[in-house]
Amino acid sequence: MANNVQLTPLEALGIAIKAEIEAAETYERLANLVKNRALKEKAHFLQGEELKHRALLEEAYARQFPDVELVLPAQSLVPRVGAAPVLGEAEGVEDKISVPGPCPDGSTSSPRRLVEGLLDLAMQAEQASERFYADLARRSQSESARAMFQHLSRMESSHFHLLQVEHELITRFPDYYNIEEFHFGDELIHLGP
Repeated sequence: MANNVQLTPLEALGIAIKAEIEAAETYERLANLVKNRALKEKAHFLQGEELKHRALLEEAYARQFPDVELVLPAQSLVPRVGAAPVLGEAEGVEDKISVPGPCPDGSTSSPRRLVEGLLDLAMQAEQASERFYADLARRSQSESARAMFQHLSRMESSHFHLLQVEHELITRFPDYYNIEEFHFGDELIHLGP
């Protein structure tokens, strides 16, 4: 978030809550697309983390604004595909997600590209959230708000790095996401006499 943009605490919490909702939806979609058990578990883990963040932010909102109904903003912090949210209600949104460059078979659209696209968008969202929360922490006058936003910023950074590892695996092993139990060449390693 640019330093010259001033948000009220009400606006900042609304944007943060919306971002956490959309991030959880992204991870749910990712978990539903992949067969790889480890990647599916990580997607479910990240979905759970985002839901915890949402609950934490909603509690902070309720404490700070007990008489104000929560209304989520139209603007999203989470990167979007075109005009539709990455995981909006519209069917076929997945078809619009792509990663530049052809697949090994020369096509530009494939289930692997969809998974890579979701990973790329999730990584962008985690970085945007990390910066947003870090900015809110710097601006917070309350020590408890500062601590909460610093914690969230660090958590989003750790999510980015976890996703980065998964993205690298799909880049190195294109079928990684699509194989329930992926083995890293165990049959090629010989230890012992």
